[in-house]
Amino acid sequence: MPLQMDEIGQAATQNDLTTLLQAHEEGVELLGSERPEDLTTLHWASGGGAANVVLWLIRVCGADVHAARRNNFFPLHTAAMQGHAEVVRILLAAGASPDVQTDPQGYAPLHSAAWAGHLETVQALLAGGADRTLRNYRSETPAETAHRQGQGAVANLLDGVGGPRVEEIAWGRLTLETGEQFRDAKLWPGGAREWDWKETGTRHRPGIQLADVQELLDQGCDVVVLSRGQRLVLQTAPDVLAALRNSGIEVLHLESREAVQAYNRLVADGRRVGALIHSTC
Repeated sequence: MPLQMDEIGQAATQNDLTTLLQAHEEGVELLGSERPEDLTTLHWASGGGAANVVLWLIRVCGADVHAARRNNFFPLHTAAMQGHAEVVRILLAAGASPDVQTDPQGYAPLHSAAWAGHLETVQALLAGGADRTLRNYRSETPAETAHRQGQGAVANLLDGVGGPRVEEIAWGRLTLETGEQFRDAKLWPGGAREWDWKETGTRHRPGIQLADVQELLDQGCDVVVLSRGQRLVLQTAPDVLAALRNSGIEVLHLESREAVQAYNRLVADGRRVGALIHSTC
């Protein structure tokens, strides 16, 4: 007996690709009805965080990432509400608009993720170009929704307090969540750029100078992460550490991979953190 729509929805939600593949081979219609009151199978898979099913529905079955249902509710809304960052990235890569708003509530996916405090999902939406200035029926931006719900880390990120997260550190390369890559990086709330040692004449010894750190202080950072290189070759001049601490700045002085971990953790906590990350020795 062919699968019924409720069974298809359940399989999609549970990431049961085997069941769906079998039904597809049997010629079962898997995408769902076109009635606005019924969620599509892509909605169910997105809400369940079923990344494999979402990819398969889009690539093989031709599922429509723009399929709006009652109240202008899109698959991206379901993924954002439940905090499924990987699915959000898949839908955005497939052409989903990050700024669709429900009607009449005016909730964009960014509002939904902010309401629930899904930090990684908010980061994925921002990386996909989501507009943080959109307002819902309460006339709230996503940041204001996060503040109302007590979601401090998300609110700080949306307010521009949090900095860009480091996705990966490899020898000679830092990759940010935004896709930007640097050899050495200066990171601060709301921004990042290449850390060019030639600007200040910095060398491994005596190491990081106050001039290297000044840009982070100008951005209002109250905690600074200074890396020592992956082989601990990069030094920091003792007078720099003393000056920062005497000014009330919290300083973490760590091996570069540990520095990245500490920086990401502080970003997630909503701290005004800056960092100088050296990716090699």
